[in-house]
Amino acid sequence: MLIVPIALAGSALRADSDAGSAAPFIATNCRGCHNAVLKNAGLNFDAHPLPASLETSPEIWEKVVEKLQTRQMPPPPLPRPDPVQTDAVVRWLESELQAQEARRPPNPGRVTARRLNRTEYDNTVRDLLGVNLRPGDAFPHDDAGYGFDNIGDVLSVSPVLLEKYLKAAESVSRAALFGPEPLKPTLTRLQPMGAKIEPSTTPLTDYDESGLSLPNALHVLHRFPVDAEYLFRVVPSGSRPAGSEPIRIAVFLDGTQMQVVEVDPGEGPSSSSFQQDLTGKTREFRARVPAGEHWIAASVLRLYEGLPASYGGPRPSRLPAPAPPPFRPPENATPEKLAEARQRYEGRLAQKWPVNEPRVRHIELIGPYAAAEHMAFARPVSAKHWLQASNPSERWKWDFMYQDLPPVKGHNVQMEGLQNLIPLKPVG
Repeated sequence: MLIVPIALAGSALRADSDAGSAAPFIATNCRGCHNAVLKNAGLNFDAHPLPASLETSPEIWEKVVEKLQTRQMPPPPLPRPDPVQTDAVVRWLESELQAQEARRPPNPGRVTARRLNRTEYDNTVRDLLGVNLRPGDAFPHDDAGYGFDNIGDVLSVSPVLLEKYLKAAESVSRAALFGPEPLKPTLTRLQPMGAKIEPSTTPLTDYDESGLSLPNALHVLHRFPVDAEYLFRVVPSGSRPAGSEPIRIAVFLDGTQMQVVEVDPGEGPSSSSFQQDLTGKTREFRARVPAGEHWIAASVLRLYEGLPASYGGPRPSRLPAPAPPPFRPPENATPEKLAEARQRYEGRLAQKWPVNEPRVRHIELIGPYAAAEHMAFARPVSAKHWLQASNPSERWKWDFMYQDLPPVKGHNVQMEGLQNLIPLKPVG
């Protein structure tokens, strides 16, 4: 029992001995500039005696260790201390600072319990329950701090958010048990901010014929709620010179061309003898799209083809040139006014019109139609419970447990690994 006190006493004697050797070293090589009078760099060793100040002011002695290790102190032209003695003092200071740090009570800081942001909430619901309803889209926008929306000290729970949580819990739990409710078709306008088109009367011969990289194209990301059929309504805008052939608009899904529609700018009352307007000439088609977020793009294919031959573009139009409108002189015009009117008429006939104005203004998306059928509900249970339920003598327990639930369309669902589903009777 006397060994431990003797060892501790010996350690204390060695510490006092090393402190006694370090104190004269500081007094001889450092205190001349860092004293109560000069206080160079705001440091006064008289106020920080060894070894007591190692516990009260460890940051000062950490700087002293750094200056001694790098031989920055004492500065030239002051005489340098013995390197062996300097290294001994540094080792002692480091060991004492480490001992003081080990004796100091740990302080891990305060950790704020935070809530999930909208994206994390959606991902958690999807991963745990297999329900991809994205209820977080209806939540208020998350508070952001320092450019992030997942900081616990910034995120808050407002009364509105709490109500949204309760509503989301009801819809998510119902979808997990009975399947998602059938969605009614809705109309969504996909209209991102379009790029500016500089009108040009000169057709290009070397350009992106797909049109996807031209400012006339439309690019948008859209999340489709379910795997179903959707109606795409393509709404073009702009105009083409009179006598141009119809344009072809391609619609892409995730980079794959899914449909091409043809729009004749010469049809309808919006055309004139000089220009053919595309406004109001919508085209529709239906396509089946899997659920999830998809990149939708629409562009005018071969924009500079099919123009009148007078424009000199590639593959000119084979349509006959439209007849020019007759000259109608103003009534009771003087010869000078008549000459001015004819000059304007001839100038309008010779005028060239922009050839790069056709674009996809927006796409109206309507749906879903004929959504994929879902199981009304599916209950995950363990393999042990599955075997018990498969036993006729035990099945009554499960039938009794689920007797209040409505019948389900379809037959038993497929078993996956150890996570299986209770077999349910089909309707009828």
